Amino acid sequence: MLMKSVAVFMHSTWLVLVCFCFPLAAQELSALKFVDSLENPLGGYWPNLGTKGKSSSLRATVAALRVYKYEGKVLPNFEKHTDFMLSCWHEKDSAFADFPGGPTDVILAAVGLMGARDGAFLNDEKRTLGIKYLVDNAKNFEEIRMASAFLADEPYNAKVAESWQKTILTRVNKDGTFGSGFSKPRDSASAWVTLMRLQFSLKNYEQLNKDFRMKDGGFGSESSDRSDLETAYRVSRYFHMINDQKMLRETLGFIETCRNEDGGYGPRPGEKSSLGSTYHAIIIKKWADPRFQK
Repeated sequence: MLMKSVAVFMHSTWLVLVCFCFPLAAQELSALKFVDSLENPLGGYWPNLGTKGKSSSLRATVAALRVYKYEGKVLPNFEKHTDFMLSCWHEKDSAFADFPGGPTDVILAAVGLMGARDGAFLNDEKRTLGIKYLVDNAKNFEEIRMASAFLADEPYNAKVAESWQKTILTRVNKDGTFGSGFSKPRDSASAWVTLMRLQFSLKNYEQLNKDFRMKDGGFGSESSDRSDLETAYRVSRYFHMINDQKMLRETLGFIETCRNEDGGYGPRPGEKSSLGSTYHAIIIKKWADPRFQK
């Protein structure tokens, strides 16, 4: 058992060292080139190479905006892409869709509002209408999680936050964690981050310890013991919010195994690159950098 633990530790340490020894500037430049390869000349971005030629995606476009933002750069052809994002706004619903004329929902509304805020083109009218839409329509956990991601930096009724806290806490385990089995790190981190955004005082900051980490350095998904970047992103956001640099750095080895020759990152090692996964990888790497400030 001891030898097995030492082997896992050495493997994880080697992966982290590999990550730090790579020329990060070259990797980041390569990632930007991958993002650029998904730019729709008509405005917006495609989610992956397999969707090129189809409709641009709001979610992919916000991911591209954020990759460039975290690299300290402005999205190329910014006005064209903001026009696309604004075209995804539905006046009737007062919410965003993933593409012009598409269906709206709470998660897309939150993504669009955050993208518009990040891009500094969210006017007061859309902000007010968007807040109302999120407050009125967020019911289940995933909707509350995404709504709170936007509302954490916006003014809204405290009673709404209290109501959402109660909804989340109906799912809590006796030890303060959430979920079970392989999904416990993902479910716990997702819930804790949301509760923190809702100004709820947590008492279980040490629950996501090294025992939850998989041998590959990542974390199991909601339905599998195979680590994936989206789960690593959720767990890493929790580590970032509590300033646990050690746990963030220990995740970097897994991140690098998801990197592909095209400069992008896939959801899992060996899977094709996507814009969403590339955003997840870039932001985790930034959080793990001690020079990065919240």
